[in-house]
Amino acid sequence: MDSTAKRTRPRDPLFRVRNRPSVDQWAADESMTLAEAVALFFPDGPLTIKSFRTAAKRGQLAVRRVSGRDFTTPDAVREMLRPELRVPTREAANERPAAPGRPKEPEMRAAQERALEAVRGLRDRRRVPKKPAAS
Repeated sequence: MDSTAKRTRPRDPLFRVRNRPSVDQWAADESMTLAEAVALFFPDGPLTIKSFRTAAKRGQLAVRRVSGRDFTTPDAVREMLRPELRVPTREAANERPAAPGRPKEPEMRAAQERALEAVRGLRDRRRVPKKPAAS
């Protein structure tokens, strides 16, 4: 093939993984695309490229964007997969972080209770006692 001829077949994105299929054959800080990381660490699932992108957006996977492509390292993937030592309680898992300038959950509950008490007080003042029935 002539060196000036245009390449018609696309490059295999997993070429490097096919040549080095074991994680041990990669340096701990060697850059790899997300597709390569998925193929290397999870060749048969359960995580996909979409899972890795989601983890990167959540800050769970360290990635570097270069020319519109996301790169990570084997160490970053291992760090993402390391189990957390603390298991969150059900209440903590359901609790959403407060938005900036918004009161926290206990403060909001207290404010709601005060508002309900005020409404109940207004309702009680508006009630007119019924006239006793004539006998």
